Parts: sequence; structure tokens; C-alpha cells
Amino acid sequence: CVRRWAADVLGGYRLSVDAILGRMLAELVRLLSVGYDPADRNGSVDRLTPHVAELVRAARAEVYDEAVTLLQGLAADAGVDEPYIPSRGGYGDQSARSVLREELRGSPDEAAERVGRRLSQHAEDAGRQTMVRAVEDGREPDDPADREHMSRDALPEVPPEKRESRRAKSWARVLTGAENCAFCVVLASRGPVYSSAANAGRMTANEKFDETGLRGYVNSYHDNCDCLVVPVYDFASWPGREDYLALERLYKQATSNPIWNGERVGEDVPRKDWPGSAKNDLLAAVDRELRYMQKQGIPLPVSDVRTGEPVKAAA
Repeated sequence: CVRRWAADVLGGYRLSVDAILGRMLAELVRLLSVGYDPADRNGSVDRLTPHVAELVRAARAEVYDEAVTLLQGLAADAGVDEPYIPSRGGYGDQSARSVLREELRGSPDEAAERVGRRLSQHAEDAGRQTMVRAVEDGREPDDPADREHMSRDALPEVPPEKRESRRAKSWARVLTGAENCAFCVVLASRGPVYSSAANAGRMTANEKFDETGLRGYVNSYHDNCDCLVVPVYDFASWPGREDYLALERLYKQATSNPIWNGERVGEDVPRKDWPGSAKNDLLAAVDRELRYMQKQGIPLPVSDVRTGEPVKAAA
């Protein structure tokens, strides 16, 4: 079935990245056990920074290789023989230093847990940005002002005459099963609508929220987020499409007739009159829907890409 195909394609990638992150975190624990002195926090940051940065770079290189394999497979399934493969992005010591400065405190175990959550996203971003760039590279931004907000490595590397045939059309955010918060559900419910990081939700100084409460955060991933970025070469057939359509229906139900205190307010009640209405009321409505489903034991209408099994709602 379609969902089994999606689990096979995306599940293999998710499990491979999980294993890479697991090895990185195990080595991080070892590094902190010998290099972190709670009594000398600043010195610990200085000592650990080059080693931690190199550890993340190594993990990013492995994640990038997995992302390239996935890209090639998705393109082949869509009949694209020579897909554009972005180059691997860099990772500076300063990125690791910033995390250590902010999170290196408490016992070695506590520090490793906090630092590890952040650095796991840094490592996984090597794959996510590769997927984004498979769509974004070589495109002219709709607004020239958005050029500075494109991914750092997004350069017009594809010859103009080959861009459309080799580049993915767009990307979608796809849940994988373990972390299914309202934030991620809303983004996944939008499907393959993103063709640049800018139109996916660039944050501006004056506008942090759109009507869903998410403007500027579409390109963000919370700690422990295991969402995938899936490049789409064929809108009619891509792994995750069935789950996207199911989540779109869930979103429409949650936001057209939202739940309040265990009861639906009614489809004829305008948003301005919803109980507890707030600037990000649509996101809040999805959050309440997930909490209701969780309480009632109703699973999300998506599959765990690791196992192919239904997953629990998690607000």
C-alpha cells in the first residue's frame, strides 16, 4: 500500500539518522565526562568547543550522505535521472560554542542531555538543508529582499536550462511518529507548498505570526523534533502524501469546529468569538484537538515511518 511504501522509503532514512545521532550523543557524553568541570564552566567551554564542533561535523557528514541517498531515490521514483544534489554545508566552531555557552551547566549528565538536544538538531539540519536546497538552489526569490534570508549555501549552481528538470518542485514537512506536537501537525498539514525557505515562513522584525500563529517558524525545529523535510518531484506521488491529506482533514476539523472544555464550539461560531481566542488561535485549536484525541485514546491519522504502525496524538 502507499503508506507502507512511505514507511519503507522514509523509515529507512529516519532510522539511519537516528543511529547517527545516537552515536554522536554517546561520544558527546564521553567528551563531557572527561572535559567538563562544573567549577570551571568557561574553561570547559573553551576546551570542549573544538572537539564538540568536530563531533557535530562528522555526524553532519554522515547525515548528508543519507540525505543524498534519499534524494536520489525519490528522484528516481519520479523518473528524474540526474537530480540536482546540493553540496554539503559547513559547520563552524562558533555554532558549537554558542550551544555550550548556553547549555553547559549542572552535572555532566544534565549538561549532556541539554547540549545533546540542541546539537542533535544541528546535525540533522545537514539533511534538512540538503532537502531544502534541492528545491531552493538556483531560484530567484519572489522578493529581492528575501535573497539574504535564503540558506547560506543556496547558490545558482544549476545551469538555467537544466534547473526545472533536475530540481525538486517543492518540499513538505512530514511527521515521523515520535514527536507529533500541534506545531508540527499544522506544518505537516500544509503539504508540499514550500519552494523556498523565505516563502516557508521567514521571520520579519514586525510580524512573527500569520493567521495560524506560525509565521517565521516553518523553518524551525524544536528540541527533539524528528520531522523530515521531503522534497517532492511529483505532486501526485510522494512518500508522506497520504499522511499529509489525513492531517489536512484533521486541521480543517480542528479549526472549523474547535474543541473547548471537551465540547465543540460549533461551526457557525466566528473565530473572534471562540473561547480563549488569541493571536495564534488556530494553532491553539489544533493543540486542543490533539489533547482531546490523546485523552480519548484516538490515534493520529498517520503512520510511524519507523514501524508503519498508527501513532498516538501528543499535544
